[in-house]
Amino acid sequence: MISWGNVSTRRVNSGALDGLIRSRADAIRSFGQPMFIRWFAEMDGDSVAHLSRSPSSYIRAWRRIRWIFGTSEAWNAVWVWCPTSWGFVEGDAQKYYPGDEYVDWICSDGYNWAPGREGARWRSFHEIYEAFYEFGLARDKPMMAGEYGCQERAPGEKAGWINQAREDIKAR
Repeated sequence: MISWGNVSTRRVNSGALDGLIRSRADAIRSFGQPMFIRWFAEMDGDSVAHLSRSPSSYIRAWRRIRWIFGTSEAWNAVWVWCPTSWGFVEGDAQKYYPGDEYVDWICSDGYNWAPGREGARWRSFHEIYEAFYEFGLARDKPMMAGEYGCQERAPGEKAGWINQAREDIKAR
């Protein structure tokens, strides 16, 4: 899976990056095998709001990139849409969804930020990904956790959290 960097959706929508996008599409097509592309992950996060601009700008950019890949016949590209898990809880992630016909896999990035982030409480993998999972089930798309992790707390708790995450993934 390639996580393609965050760029201004304004630049994508203006056509300024069409040549670059086309060259990426040609490279993926030449690869000849399925290649997962996670374009602009965590677009709903505060740190990239200046780049994603708005849900409508993000959706237009996503669809433009997909269109360019289609015109380049890069049919082996597998499109992975990946907001933050917290965005699903807050209802922000859903606003960025490009549509079922434009997304192949639904993904999310989620972390247990406690105790390192002020005000964060210790949460299980299941709790972090629950809203994402419900959204994905409703879309009938394959799902994945793009990134996940846990901060240190008491000795052994991080390892326990990771082991429990593995069990949660297998169960759901």
